[in-house]
Amino acid sequence: MAKFLNQLLTIIVLSGVLYGCSVTDEEEPVEYNLNGPIEFMIRGEIHDDIYLEHFETRAEWKKTEFNESIARFFASSRDTINQSDIWKRYMLTITRNNDWPTSGNIGVISLSELQNRETSQFFISLESIYREVLLDEDEDYFLYLDHRFTATGGNVSIISFADQKLMAEFEITFRLDEKRHRDPLRTRHEGPVNNALTILGLFELDLQQNLVQQLSSW
Repeated sequence: MAKFLNQLLTIIVLSGVLYGCSVTDEEEPVEYNLNGPIEFMIRGEIHDDIYLEHFETRAEWKKTEFNESIARFFASSRDTINQSDIWKRYMLTITRNNDWPTSGNIGVISLSELQNRETSQFFISLESIYREVLLDEDEDYFLYLDHRFTATGGNVSIISFADQKLMAEFEITFRLDEKRHRDPLRTRHEGPVNNALTILGLFELDLQQNLVQQLSSW
């Protein structure tokens, strides 16, 4: 998995050089150009690559009344493929007691541990929506496929914290909590399944521009 992460970082660094973000001194930190607030690769139950070229991405964060810092990263795409209207959306939520960290490697915890207010690690969840509908009026086909995941392993490594921007790389393993599948023939539910998904990538959270009063649900 580290091999894939290194490849991702290499692509991003080269992209930064091509866009004019070069490093003039070897002792200076590497400048990453994400072309958006988040880029990541999903492997396992879902197989997808989230890059700005194919997805619209955005980020939000707020501080709650319980002194929790919550960030949400959204990625969505919509396209017509083989006469089908296909829509995908991902919502990655990262929650931490107190303020965002400025350095270090931070592990993941369960929701109950987070609610005990005794840890500074992250609770991380992922939700996804997939919709496929045929555009041919003579056909009556649709596919709804929704997932809910909770992080059970891995860590988030802070790359930089400067100018009110938090940048980090992450490699997280998720449990599939629920999978809901619906098509014209049947509806079924699956889960839980351990070690169902791995995500690795990068994100940048602008603590000024991305601050909101209310987080979006989708």
